[in-house]
Amino acid sequence: VKILEENIMEKYTTYENKPNKRVCIHKLPCNEVRKYGGLGQGLYKDFYTLEEAEIYAKSLNYRIDYCSKCNTTNYGK
Repeated sequence: VKILEENIMEKYTTYENKPNKRVCIHKLPCNEVRKYGGLGQGLYKDFYTLEEAEIYAKSLNYRIDYCSKCNTTNYGK
């Protein structure tokens, strides 16, 4: 039953772009996530809730963006 519950839960990921001090929050699945095989200037981190992702993103003190491609429900606004 736990496996089924995890499959229906929404999940989120953050992408940290350290050189530019920006973090983007994505709702999974999103075609923009790991678009180039996860290679690049940043780091991905997964979360079970939007709140967890936002708390983490705020802790970085970076500019926070919300992906426009997977943001169909205007989360975070």
